[in-house]
Amino acid sequence: DTHEDTQLEFLREQQRGIAEKQHERLRIQREGEREKLAALASKLDLEKAALRRSESRREPVTTRPPPRGPGLPPLPPLPSRASSRRMNVSTPEEDADDDAKDRADAMELHHAGTDHMDKQEFQMAIDKYSAAIWLCPDEPGVSSQFYLSRTSACLALADYTEAAKDSERAVNLSP
Repeated sequence: DTHEDTQLEFLREQQRGIAEKQHERLRIQREGEREKLAALASKLDLEKAALRRSESRREPVTTRPPPRGPGLPPLPPLPSRASSRRMNVSTPEEDADDDAKDRADAMELHHAGTDHMDKQEFQMAIDKYSAAIWLCPDEPGVSSQFYLSRTSACLALADYTEAAKDSERAVNLSP
């Protein structure tokens, strides 16, 4: 009886270990799905902001490809929202309104990135900060803060090369 009880207990222990590993695998899969959904939500936020601006100016909707992450090759530079706006004929008042909308959208994205940092969702934070930078690429007081925030997220992911580039950009914008 003692030998059979020991074997039975051993088998139960193995079954518990297998069940725990299966639960852990499912948890990891669900977290991966959440990250994918969050990335899609981030892209959707950027597209909605672009659509709102384009509807107000009646110009074609253009969105930036997703920001690069650690280990991926850099993206080719795209024209910023401000430089592409200069190609259109508009009044100074319209430009000022567009700049204010871009700043407001960029600040909203920056706050969303900060929320992701608080949750330790560093890649999502980088995506939000990158979108904010794209909207306000060369405003000294505003953009430098976006670059510094993205630097923090890059450091959290141990992407030291991008962190160094972003911190240098921040210093150049706000010496």
